[in-house]
Amino acid sequence: MKAVIVRPGQDHELAQKVFESSEEKERHFAELYIRLHNYVAAIASLVDLGNAYVKAAGDSEFMAEQERRNKVVKDSNAGLVLRGLRNYMLHNNVPDLEITVARTLSPDQNRSTLHVDSEKLLLGWANWSSGAKKYLRSVTVVDLGELVDEYSQLAEDYYAWFWAQVEDPTGA
Repeated sequence: MKAVIVRPGQDHELAQKVFESSEEKERHFAELYIRLHNYVAAIASLVDLGNAYVKAAGDSEFMAEQERRNKVVKDSNAGLVLRGLRNYMLHNNVPDLEITVARTLSPDQNRSTLHVDSEKLLLGWANWSSGAKKYLRSVTVVDLGELVDEYSQLAEDYYAWFWAQVEDPTGA
């Protein structure tokens, strides 16, 4: 997901095309929508699979620690908004994605961001969780790259712990 978000910042030609009516723009945005859909769908699936594994293991300590760590991920701004975005896209509509490319004198320092207007998300759907609504009201635009970064780091930390428990439940 992140690689597609940052690509216009790294590819000068693409950076120009995403602001014009072009086939390349259409292809890039199609890829962004597909990747976004897959990313937010995978978030829910991974959590559900982890929960099922822990329940089957029947270890109450493991279950309690897993619930605590899972809550950290789910209750983060990234977790709340990305899970809400999954439901938004599944049950309502795809969001209007916007891209910004910040250019610098040094082309290797250009930066592209993918964002969504937070007010449009709030007005477009009433089923956001209270935590997601609170976050969406606190920002003008949702920087999807930042949320992907935040969620990816939280998920990486969680799954490093989770798989260590699966591989060696005794912690030895």
